[in-house]
Amino acid sequence: MVATFLFGLAACLVLLQPAIAGPLAGHYAFFLLMACTLTTAAFIMRWRTYNHLISVQKQSVAREGALAAALDRVRLAEAAASEEQAKRAFLSNTSHELRTPLNAIIGFSDVLNREMFGPLGSDENKEYVREIHTSGQALLRLL
Repeated sequence: MVATFLFGLAACLVLLQPAIAGPLAGHYAFFLLMACTLTTAAFIMRWRTYNHLISVQKQSVAREGALAAALDRVRLAEAAASEEQAKRAFLSNTSHELRTPLNAIIGFSDVLNREMFGPLGSDENKEYVREIHTSGQALLRLL
């Protein structure tokens, strides 16, 4: 583009010298001046278009970077949500799996504590059954 402009300018300078004498010399000079003006205008328009294209390309690259960053944030958020859902499912399942046998332990210790199937024997055995029952209820409250 710069070469086109310089060539046009050099041509204007060389050709504007009055090489043709006579009544049409002024007309030729006018047309040569117009040709130089058009060449310069075309150069300026190309230059502006080129700069605009570079600007648009830089904006496009910046937008692509912003979109990529936003997409990464969305993927991380989805992964975090998936991990949170998996954690909740695990805790729910674990809680259920622990409550079922724990309720049985508490129920059987309550039956033994009330001596529904007969006497436990020593006071030490009764204390063990009460401790099992109390510990089971405490653990159930945690779940």
